[in-house]
Amino acid sequence: MHARIRVKISRAIQRQALITVPTEQADQLALIHGYQAMAPINREIVRVFTPCEEEAERHLTQFRRQQVALIKKSRR
Repeated sequence: MHARIRVKISRAIQRQALITVPTEQADQLALIHGYQAMAPINREIVRVFTPCEEEAERHLTQFRRQQVALIKKSRR
């Protein structure tokens, strides 16, 4: 059995053609299409969470420095 899929031929012209491909290849192309569709969502997630991660890392760095200072102080 073969699946029919839509493929963009040219971005400038935005024409599309239907081609017949084996089902396995159609599944692979569908997977690729899914990853392409997720890309903007992933970029938005990164945009939103990067500042949170940076702030958390600053807090952790400050905490670690305080712990190191306490250890050094207790060894004196």
